[in-house]
Amino acid sequence: MTGDYSIANSGGSTGGLLFNLSTGANSPFPTATANGSNFPGAISSTPYGPNFGSAAGILRVVGSYKTAVSNPRDIGYLYDGAPMSGQQITTLFYPGSSFDPNSSTINTIPHSNFGNQVVGNYDTRIINGNAFIYDIPSGTFTNNNRPNSASNAGCFFSS
Repeated sequence: MTGDYSIANSGGSTGGLLFNLSTGANSPFPTATANGSNFPGAISSTPYGPNFGSAAGILRVVGSYKTAVSNPRDIGYLYDGAPMSGQQITTLFYPGSSFDPNSSTINTIPHSNFGNQVVGNYDTRIINGNAFIYDIPSGTFTNNNRPNSASNAGCFFSS
């Protein structure tokens, strides 16, 4: 399982955690950092939607983080345990995302992953949520909004 905790005296920042069901131990995720965000270069991070991306059991996790430059905007990420160390994180920006205050897309927040797809939402300046599907092999985004809806979000469910 993934989760996060509130970093003391940080003004609301969080640090990512991975919970090992076998041992009951929490560990920093995806990596320990001096400031406790547990994401390289970030001031806050939250992992979501852990899944085993293949039948061989390779861990994949999505989430979001904030840097001093991007704050208060969320940047999405995909952690894929299969590549070599240091090559496991892919930053996810819905097209049009930018740290520019005039950008129409302000947050990209992946919620879950299954197989070779990630789902989540991106938010725009007009304060409506938009659902997306991200294809991992091609690195492409597809909007997945329901027609005539006020707001959308994406999440996988399996039973």
